[in-house]
Parts: sequence; structure tokens; C-alpha cells
Amino acid sequence: MATTKNKTTPLKKNKPHLEIERKFLMRRLPIELLMKRKHEVIEIVQYYFYIDGIWQRFRIASDKKSTKYVHTIKKSISPGVYEENENQIEKSEFLDIFKKHQKKYKVVRKTRYVIKHKGLKFEIDNYSDLSLVVLEVELPRIDFCFSYPVGLRAEIAYELTGIKQFSNLSLSLTK
Repeated sequence: MATTKNKTTPLKKNKPHLEIERKFLMRRLPIELLMKRKHEVIEIVQYYFYIDGIWQRFRIASDKKSTKYVHTIKKSISPGVYEENENQIEKSEFLDIFKKHQKKYKVVRKTRYVIKHKGLKFEIDNYSDLSLVVLEVELPRIDFCFSYPVGLRAEIAYELTGIKQFSNLSLSLTK
């Protein structure tokens, strides 16, 4: 069971699925847009451990309501398309993994702003340890045509979809 501040919920064990996303470098955090639009704020710390010959991600994601621990194994299929196996885990399981691998790991910290627009989630990540703001949007297919929330498109500098150097693993810092 996963425990939040006020309740206990069953852990989710998911089968691998395809994650299809486009990724963009932003000029800056769109503060004016965030002041005008309803959005969710999530503080995220992602740890990467090299386990069984592959990099595995362990995410701590906190919002106003709860803190979640999620274990993810992600495999690139093609630019912007990934096979993703993601499972919520308990804090104790995360702490056991961290204790076992604490001598060498990679970490990235970011604040995520999530804006819902026309059935899609636009996730703006402001990286704490880097001067970097990135936008990701998950899509039903890689060539899906979509519109941006008003004011967001003007802040996009460059599309990063498929550029490995801008993956969260590549951006993470070795500890």
C-alpha cells in the first residue's frame, strides 16, 4: 500500500505501454501564462540507478495533496516514442534501493507546471540545478496535430524531440 498524508491507496502495477511525446526548449518560464491559467505544480526529484545493466528511474513527485514514489524503466523505440514500464512503489522500497546504490547515482530536480488544454497535458519543467526550461506534451501519435495554450508557443525556442542530450537521464548530475 502507498501511504499519503491522509490515506492509504493500493500500489499500481502497470504493464509496459507506449509513451509518445514531443519535447521543446523554452526561452524562459512563461510566468504570465501561469498567472492567467489554472495549473498543477509538482516538485520532482528523479534518481537514476544503473541496475541489472540498465538505467532505472526512481521519481519522488510531491504536490499539495501527496508524495508519490514511482519506479520507471524506459526504452527508446524511435524519436519521441518510448516503451515505458512505470509502477508506483512504497517509500520504504525507494529507501532500500537508495541505500543499496547511494555511492553512485544520477539525480535531476525540477518543478513541473501542468496545464491542461484541449484534452492534452502540457508539462513545463523548470530544472533547479540547470538554467533550463523544457516543455513536454504527450500525444496519441507522434504526428498528432495540436494547438498550444495561448502564449505558450511564443516561448518555444527549439524542438528537442529525439535529441538524446536533452533526456532527463542525460541532464541528470552524477553524485
